Amino acid sequence: MIKISNALYSEWQASRAAERSIAVRQKPDGHGSRRHHQRLVRPRPKTRYRVAAAVVRLFERPNDKAPYEWASLTRQLLLKAPDPEAVFNEIVDRLHPTSWSGSLTTELEARLTLLDQFDINAVPELAAALDATRRR
Repeated sequence: MIKISNALYSEWQASRAAERSIAVRQKPDGHGSRRHHQRLVRPRPKTRYRVAAAVVRLFERPNDKAPYEWASLTRQLLLKAPDPEAVFNEIVDRLHPTSWSGSLTTELEARLTLLDQFDINAVPELAAALDATRRR
């Protein structure tokens, strides 16, 4: 089951509602092409990237003994996001496991090693956020 915070879900819903109301004002008859309809149901990019970071696979383990590795999509989300810091914060929230077997500390430490693998040169504006996360 996919979990999204209530605040993020509310922001996504408000974004969709705002886009629908703008489009209705522009086209009072409410009819349009399929492309026009697709624009109506898509949230704004700032929200869309945060929602994607909250639901897609960001990291994985090739097997139980191997360390975690970032998925290639994680880097793409950060590079293309209009607000990379908001996406980064969603990613950090996802590092905390919602279910596990064995020691929570061991699982959390294994996931936090991903922060050491993070390529800050790709998104330099995240340097402060990464440092703050490491200090927590």
